[in-house]
Amino acid sequence: MSRVRLFKAGSFYPKAIGSLYERDVSLAGKGFGSQYERLMGSAFQWADFWKKHLESDGRFEVYESVWNAEAMQKAWALENRVAYKKESWQEDILIAQVREFRPDIFFPHGAGTLSSSFSARVRQEFPKIIICGYDGVARNDTKIFAPMDIMFSCLESSVGFYRSSGYKAEYFKLGYEDSINHQLVERPPRFDCSFVGGLFLGTNGHQQRLKFLSSVSARMDVRFHIKATSFSAYLRSRARQLLDGNLRAALVEPWFDAPRLHRLTRILHPGIYGLEMLQLLRDSRTTLNIHIDAAGESAANMRLFEATGTGSCLVTDWKPNLKNFFKMDEEVVCFKTVDECVEKCKYLICNEKEREKIARAGQKRTLTSHRLRDSILNAGEFILGHCKGLN
Repeated sequence: MSRVRLFKAGSFYPKAIGSLYERDVSLAGKGFGSQYERLMGSAFQWADFWKKHLESDGRFEVYESVWNAEAMQKAWALENRVAYKKESWQEDILIAQVREFRPDIFFPHGAGTLSSSFSARVRQEFPKIIICGYDGVARNDTKIFAPMDIMFSCLESSVGFYRSSGYKAEYFKLGYEDSINHQLVERPPRFDCSFVGGLFLGTNGHQQRLKFLSSVSARMDVRFHIKATSFSAYLRSRARQLLDGNLRAALVEPWFDAPRLHRLTRILHPGIYGLEMLQLLRDSRTTLNIHIDAAGESAANMRLFEATGTGSCLVTDWKPNLKNFFKMDEEVVCFKTVDECVEKCKYLICNEKEREKIARAGQKRTLTSHRLRDSILNAGEFILGHCKGLN
């Protein structure tokens, strides 16, 4: 059997892309290859790690596209003489890349932002193609993922949902890309406690995170780097809830959310991404983690493994399945209340030997048991199981 050709269409946060081009104003004028190397080298999200790991044993050939990286994608179009319309350049260039690569597998990572109609368009042009989807925030939506044959999720509850809905679904355990660590600077911690993440205040978003961080910020110093919903965007989201008839979300929650959001926006630093974010974790004695509301009772986000993988001491919200990943209070520290979180953080900050012991144990666990490479290779095996008959 020849190598299976997998096309992964991903997107980066616009601010993560923008920060790279702001730091190097000449980057946008360079060729596609130079921009691609720089973008993937930032180690944002999964970067090109699917390509790196799936191609390592010779059974896959992978194309990684960042379809919303405007300067890079348009550089590709120019070099390949591909025409596109101003209003639809993203999909025009992406479909041209798919046509050139002629994949057996199409994987639109982040299908919530890339329309399901685009996947249907890919299937129309390649009738035998297998289409994969990924749901990492419990969308549990068969409309968004209607064109998919295979579904992956880091939430076992979502895997169950998609299987019961007729999909071939598989659990994708999140993990850390250990090859990143050689790019991080080893130095004494610069911050006692940090939090890095987003504040999306839509349905099943970060309401609990906002409530929690606002309370913690009043009781201890935390270095916050947050990609936050603007207040105007928040009000628009509440207006949509009102139109949908959700009176609690539209009229009650803002009375509590607005002052909390105001408190945090006065002290937070801008969002940081990729290597810059991982370096901050590495520079922090302790790192806070609070899951998105959609995670429910499941521990399942990247920060669990990014914080421990870089060597910070992770202090995270308790979930019943957290024990499946780490030993509590030996490899990570967990909490159920604000009081418990603040108490444990202050204890760790004042007891360096104990903190270092937990941080080292957590890092060892992640670098041996929670490697992104293993998760990607397992996903590859699952995909190969559905590729019999491909030429």
